[in-house]
Amino acid sequence: MRHVNVVEEREKTAVVCRSRKERVKKIVKSFLIITNLSGSSIHFAIGQLIVGLIFTSYSPQGCRLQLRQCDFTTTRPSNATIGKMGISVVINTRNEGEHIERVLRSVKGFASEIVVVDMHSADDTALIAKRYGAKVYTHEPLEYVEPARNFGIKRATDEWVLVLDPDEEIPTSLVKKLRSVAKKGKAEYYAIPRKNIVFGKWLHHSRWWPDYNVRFFKRGSVTWSSEIHSIPITRGKGVDLKATPQNAIVHHHYTTVEQFITRMNRYTSVQARELVNGEYKFNWKDIVHKPSSEFLSRYFAGQGYRDGLHGLAVSSLQAFSELVVYLKVWQQNGFARNELKPGSVIDELKAAQKEHNYWHADTILSQGGGIKERVKRRFRLQ
Repeated sequence: MRHVNVVEEREKTAVVCRSRKERVKKIVKSFLIITNLSGSSIHFAIGQLIVGLIFTSYSPQGCRLQLRQCDFTTTRPSNATIGKMGISVVINTRNEGEHIERVLRSVKGFASEIVVVDMHSADDTALIAKRYGAKVYTHEPLEYVEPARNFGIKRATDEWVLVLDPDEEIPTSLVKKLRSVAKKGKAEYYAIPRKNIVFGKWLHHSRWWPDYNVRFFKRGSVTWSSEIHSIPITRGKGVDLKATPQNAIVHHHYTTVEQFITRMNRYTSVQARELVNGEYKFNWKDIVHKPSSEFLSRYFAGQGYRDGLHGLAVSSLQAFSELVVYLKVWQQNGFARNELKPGSVIDELKAAQKEHNYWHADTILSQGGGIKERVKRRFRLQ
């Protein structure tokens, strides 16, 4: 009677088990990814049935008995494990047929998946996106993008996600940079600078550069709140890419004054509503100080004067936008009457003028002024 070495037999069985396990695991993983993407519980049930058939067809008797020792499970993969190594680009659109092709061209050879969330465009936006191989989803129309952006991110399947607006594009230098940081994986999310082109000019100042935005991240590490122009909620380590034109998203922003006013009207309505919902109490003094502060912060503190006439124009338009926000808050309060005395208004204008005096002197001082400007700045003198 031949002597059987039990230890050797178990080792042989274990080797067979591991081999069979890996073979089955690859098949099952592929199937479960497909069924997960389909969102069908029926498909998943069928998947488990096929798993059983695979075990019967491919597992020798010894391995079948040892499968539990191999610690092989057939549970449905979590969202964290569905994604394959690659980069999904998410773009939200609404009537962007005139611009969408530019951004799609810039990511066509870079993205392994393009997800376009369209808010019922009346033009050919969706058709153009499909022509570039994008997965197009429909979302209810909104006044701002943040909720629809989250909707698109949830439908991305790759490990990394790049979020772009339809009026943006990425240069080849940034494509190379993003591929590099994704491969190294030293952080969960990256803030990318933006080159804002306003009325045909790249604004280097006016608080428009480097205009960092968190746009590139591992799936599951970044979400946006439901507030307009909100700062995203992040998880894990973040890194800012160096603020150079080569690393920047190119943002073809406002092309006409009419476009600025149209968007301003939409945005200010949302901002005013959020102020009211946030229990802000209207104060008429804000009609004086908020626009004034906005202009000073952009034209003087943000050195908008270095952008020439463009800097003056954009700083003025954004100051006007602040004025409209607070007037719309007043509107939501029913245009409550307040019999203001001229003296009260003059006092607020004088206070605002002192802030202007400070920044006037500070700017001249930065251009080579002397002791006179130092005194004016110190005491906010005209």
